[in-house]
Amino acid sequence: MKDYQPGFDRIVTSASPSAVQTAELFAERVDYVSVIEVLPSLAPGVPAQIAGALLQARGESIVVVAEEPGLSALGAFLVGRPTFPPGMPAQLSAIRDRTPEWYQRPGDPGRGLLHVA
Repeated sequence: MKDYQPGFDRIVTSASPSAVQTAELFAERVDYVSVIEVLPSLAPGVPAQIAGALLQARGESIVVVAEEPGLSALGAFLVGRPTFPPGMPAQLSAIRDRTPEWYQRPGDPGRGLLHVA
């Protein structure tokens, strides 16, 4: 994350304490000084279509912090595919224009190509 260049409009997180803490740590690392929004529809068990529709209405470039398996279900919804690769804790996955682009895991020196079936 150290080399990550902020190119997003906002950070949105689920209400879980671990997700909020991760969002705050990420924001600090990339010098994000705006409000971090807590979105209750990112809670476990809420259908990805609900959170996805709310996120799409919030801007074009959003960082989302949430838990698995809901986060990969949201990724699948956003790219219009039946599945999305599950992430590991603190992993970044980038989607642009409904197309999966890249991921970066903690400790990895660079980004990997994000493949979606």
